[in-house]
Amino acid sequence: MHVVAIVGHQGSGKTTLIERLIPALKARGLRVSTVKHTHHHHIELDVVLVEGFKQLEGLKRVEVFRGPGEPLASRDPGIAAVAVPAGVRLAGYRGVTLPLDDTEAVLEFVLKP
Repeated sequence: MHVVAIVGHQGSGKTTLIERLIPALKARGLRVSTVKHTHHHHIELDVVLVEGFKQLEGLKRVEVFRGPGEPLASRDPGIAAVAVPAGVRLAGYRGVTLPLDDTEAVLEFVLKP
């Protein structure tokens, strides 16, 4: 099971990205759950998308960043990638950058082991 945390500042588009990823994941025949608060689920799932939970360890975390300012990933090495809209530059960030508007590209990254 993949567990992916979508993190970012309030209003950055976390929920919007999750809303785009869910149908794309389901179209691949995957069972998906989302968690906005900590609840225990006892069902079979392929992918769990969680919003927020910046401090949890062991999750693949993807940040949604629209600028201006500094992405969380520049201070948090636990963030695996930053999804940004076209034209947004991440000065000083050398990690993985994903095109926020390309759901398939984000999906491919999320599904990598």
